[in-house]
Parts: sequence; structure tokens; C-alpha cells
Amino acid sequence: MESEDELLPSVPAVLVDESSPGAFAELANEKARLESRRALLQRELERLQAPVLQQSPYYRERRACCLRMLEIIDVSIAQLDSGMHAPAALNAELETLFQSLHID
Repeated sequence: MESEDELLPSVPAVLVDESSPGAFAELANEKARLESRRALLQRELERLQAPVLQQSPYYRERRACCLRMLEIIDVSIAQLDSGMHAPAALNAELETLFQSLHID
């Protein structure tokens, strides 16, 4: 009679990091937050396309800030897609810009 080990197929052992699901959830939450902010910025940029608003230096500056924030968000999302957090300096700049524009 064959032993139990001989009857079962050989399957390599895989170690599962117990903290991984939490880390993946954190990255997914961060990405969802960034995508939500991206949508807000897209709507703001559409609003700023009005010809009357394009003539104002204030709204031109606001549009430039929105474009900068979109750049930061795109870089941050790319970082998250590769499994890394966005650089802290980018997160800080993004938060500062969002607070200054009162978009959230």
C-alpha cells in the first residue's frame, strides 16, 4: 500500500503574507480616492472652459492648478498600479492645492 504522501500530487508550498490583504485594500482605497478627485478636477476644468472665465487671471491660475493636480494624480495612480505608494511630497502638494482651491 502506498503512503498518503505518494498518493497526493506534489504541490509547492506558497507562503501567504497575512498583512498583504490589508496592504492591497489600502492601495485600492487610495487609488479610489485619487480617481474620485480626478473626476472632480475634470468637472472643474470643464467649468473653467467658459470663455468669460478664460479671460480672468484668477481662473487661468485656477486652471493651471487643476492641471498640475491632474499630473500629480496620474503619477500617483501609476505608482499605486505598480504596487507602491505615491511619494509623500506629491501627496502633500496635492493636499495643499486641493485645500487652496476649495474643491473638496
